[in-house]
Amino acid sequence: MHDEIKLQIKKYYDDWFSINKLYHDWARHHNISQKTLFVLYEIYHTDGPCTQVSICEKTSYQKQTVSQIVNSLEKDGLLFKTKNPKDLRNKILHLTMEGTSYARSLLSELENLEIQAFETMDATDRKKVIKGLHILSKSLEKSFDK
Repeated sequence: MHDEIKLQIKKYYDDWFSINKLYHDWARHHNISQKTLFVLYEIYHTDGPCTQVSICEKTSYQKQTVSQIVNSLEKDGLLFKTKNPKDLRNKILHLTMEGTSYARSLLSELENLEIQAFETMDATDRKKVIKGLHILSKSLEKSFDK
């Protein structure tokens, strides 16, 4: 039984690395890093205030990494920061008009590819993928919390 599970875990890692490489290569093709892509994704898609801390918590990226990405986006005129009235140490991140346009274009292109990929699966398989990842996520949380 354990041998079968070990093989399944290896297959899971192989697929995880493969998916990660696809996003890495796609981002590189668009002259950004995968981490910049996902920071932009978080800023663009976050409802309400988005902070560097919230990005670090969501992505598990180091504070220094997120700070460098945010500073680079700000330098490029894609983002600006405002004071957070609830926490003066933590600024709220906003995309500029140019940043919003850039993120919308980039992320809609990515979303279209993801939609194409999901459309290659039938509805049952899509639900299985989502449900399976959710079950795995919750199971890993329980295991790691022990």
